[in-house]
Amino acid sequence: ELVEHLSNNPDPNATLYRRDQRLNPNENTPATQSVERIFGALESTRHYASIEVSNTFSQRGDSYLAIHEVNSCLDQALTNKLQSDRPCFAFLDTSISNDLSSLVIVAEDESSLTPWEHVRLEHLKVWDPKDSGGTINDEEIFEYLCDYVPRFPALLNLLVDTRGGMAWAVRLVHKAKQTQPWARVINPYNGGRADHLAMWNVLEQRARSGSLRWFKGTPLEKELAGLKRITLPDGTGASQ
Repeated sequence: ELVEHLSNNPDPNATLYRRDQRLNPNENTPATQSVERIFGALESTRHYASIEVSNTFSQRGDSYLAIHEVNSCLDQALTNKLQSDRPCFAFLDTSISNDLSSLVIVAEDESSLTPWEHVRLEHLKVWDPKDSGGTINDEEIFEYLCDYVPRFPALLNLLVDTRGGMAWAVRLVHKAKQTQPWARVINPYNGGRADHLAMWNVLEQRARSGSLRWFKGTPLEKELAGLKRITLPDGTGASQ
């Protein structure tokens, strides 16, 4: 509120510095991780822990998607495919010790009358840090990519989340570029808040329009059903 006030009403005795992106490239410090791990595990403090960790002011809001909207995306006929020749995009969501890391591959559905009118979840792989001693095993993820990316020959782009100086993700992209023939499709993702909001908006639009489908047994239903909409000071919406 103070930032917005000074932006609209400059004061001769106050200096305002505003930046949307982080200045500290190494945000995954033990202290930050502790706050996220301990307070992020509690429903009553998860929202406030996120504010502290992300350094973003927000307020609670309504559900991101209603239960029936989440359930409408579920297609019992779809399966987690081990390979596909459909045009597709992929995103590797990365973490270290608290959140899950996941590989999501989305393909253009055959029902599309125009390019990418309808999409479906083609493949999903999730890694839990609890399964590897409390820290994500990046070598395991790299080996998985080496095995599975060639199985999707029409993959157009694989974005790896390297935001915040995620060291192992940066190393993974570099290693792939240096050693793997499929690495032409892999790229780092360092999007800011605007990109983040845009992705959530697209997901919401597709879920509500019926142009997105996924298979049964994914963490998506539970995660999306538990998301809350938050309102930022500038009036834009986000998910939490």
